[in-house]
Amino acid sequence: MKRVQKIHGYFSLDFKAQFTSKNLKYPLKNLRLKTLFSGSLNEATDSFFSLSSTPKSVVLVYQKFL
Repeated sequence: MKRVQKIHGYFSLDFKAQFTSKNLKYPLKNLRLKTLFSGSLNEATDSFFSLSSTPKSVVLVYQKFL
């Protein structure tokens, strides 16, 4: 779990993995990221968020610092 105020996106190259999230503006529930930009432009709604996947997958999360 990573503590951030705002995230700007998350990416995975595993197009078969299904993702579920907590504390994101646009929640995920067993969603496949079918393209590289599918997880872009989302935001944390609390001081932390979580992403889980089935099967487990590597995810790149990025944040823009102002």
